[in-house]
Parts: sequence; structure tokens; C-alpha cells
Amino acid sequence: MKKLSGGLINTIYLDDGRIKKIYSDNSLIKGLGFNSRQRMHNELVALRIFSKELPCFVPKIIEENKDKKEVVIENIEGNPIEQLLIETKVDLTYKNLDLRIANILKTIHGKVIADNTEVIKKYNSNFSEFFNNSKAILEYENVDTDKLLKIISSYVKLDSFTKADAVFVHGDFWLDNMLFSKDDHIYVIDWEFSGMGFSYEDLGIFFTNVDMFFQDGSSHRFYQNYNLNLDFRLIKLFCFYRCMRLLSFIDLDIYKSSPENYNHSFKSLVKIVKKLLSEL
Repeated sequence: MKKLSGGLINTIYLDDGRIKKIYSDNSLIKGLGFNSRQRMHNELVALRIFSKELPCFVPKIIEENKDKKEVVIENIEGNPIEQLLIETKVDLTYKNLDLRIANILKTIHGKVIADNTEVIKKYNSNFSEFFNNSKAILEYENVDTDKLLKIISSYVKLDSFTKADAVFVHGDFWLDNMLFSKDDHIYVIDWEFSGMGFSYEDLGIFFTNVDMFFQDGSSHRFYQNYNLNLDFRLIKLFCFYRCMRLLSFIDLDIYKSSPENYNHSFKSLVKIVKKLLSEL
């Protein structure tokens, strides 16, 4: 059994050609619903739901042990799409990855529920929590948090937010959680933060750090395949949501004292927040 690198929260092994995932509680993860049993439940539900789609874009469940908080799934031989794009120096139009990802996301968001009341409550609570938890780091880096709070407060009152459909979301939909297999299929992994939400959450996560992989104007292809009838203000809103959420994982003292190689990803989140604010 070989321990695999990656995975901020859980422990992952390659065991006899299969992936064993052990869900662990981690003090870095803040917010309701993030305990290990809940995350395991979320992932199993999602894998079962989307295993019925053709072509299938999730790995198969082989075994589960709820007492040990372990799941064994099939090993997809391939590379994370972000790694593929960086190493081969291609963009997301390569083999129509952008269009195929858009189709997968459209399928995920096709699971709609009627009432969005609880989803709005969740987001309003999380926006407040993530803003408060990340504020010290943002202000340390000279981010205009008053402007940020004003934008968040105004955008969550938009009709496009308050009347958005509550749908199934992945909750961590970035290129490192998509594998491109040796037989040219895309598989989406790490569903532990999935559940009901707004489609804009996944779109915000996806577009938080994907610009470098689109040629000028080519993101239009993605939107054309997904849905052109979007409020792009809400995509930016959920980019803020993503950045604040991840910055909430550490406090200011850790941020200031961490070595550069560890801190790089957190500093890049601050740069994204600054860039988005400068555009508004």
C-alpha cells in the first residue's frame, strides 16, 4: 500500500490498484457540515447519483466502511487536468476539454430542487463567516475589506441570487479535481463538499484560477456550451467566496510565519481578490 501525495484533509493510498480514501477531521476546516463523516456521506451520495450518467464521469465505489471512515474506489489512470495543461503547454481548448467540462457541469447542475430558502441561509451565513475569518489576512495584505463587504452585501440582494435555482453542486470544482484518463475520458473526483447550492458556486470555484488556461476570448466557448444566460456578477461573487473560504483555513500568525513554498497558494488567493476588486 502506497501513500499518495496531495489531499489537504484526508489520507489517500494506492492499494492493490485501487484508491483507498480515509476521511479525517482536520482543525483547518471550519464551518458546519465539514466533519469527516459528513464529507464521506456527501461523496458516497454523489458517486452513486452520477455513476448512472453516460458517459460516466465519476470513479466507481468498490468498498465502504463507515465505522473506519474509509472508501475504496477505482483508480483512474491519468493526470489532473491542471497538471496536463501545464506540462504539455496547451490550453483548455485541447481536445475540447472546455466544452466537455461545461457539459459535465451542466449535468451536475441539472439536479434541481424547488425551494432555495435553506441554500440562501447557508450562503449568507458562510459569506459572513468566511469574510470575518479571512479579514485579518486580507487587511494585512492591504485589501480594501470595506469595498469587498459592500460588494458582497449588494450582490446577495440581487434577484439573480435570491431567485437562483437550488441545484446539486460539486463544491470544489477546480482543475485538480478533474482527471484526464489514458483513454481520453474526464473524471471528476473529491465530491466530499458536494450537496445543494447555487450553480454559481461551482462556476466561481472553476474561474477563480483558470484564466491562464483560456486563450483570449476562448472562455466564451465554455459559457456557450454551459449557459450564456448567466449573471457574471455572481460568478465574481463566488470567486470571492472561494478565496475567503480557503483563506479562512489559517490564521494571520500562521500566514505570516509560514515558509514561502507553503504560503504561495494563500498569497495567490489574495492576489485574485485584489484583481477582482480592481475590476469592480
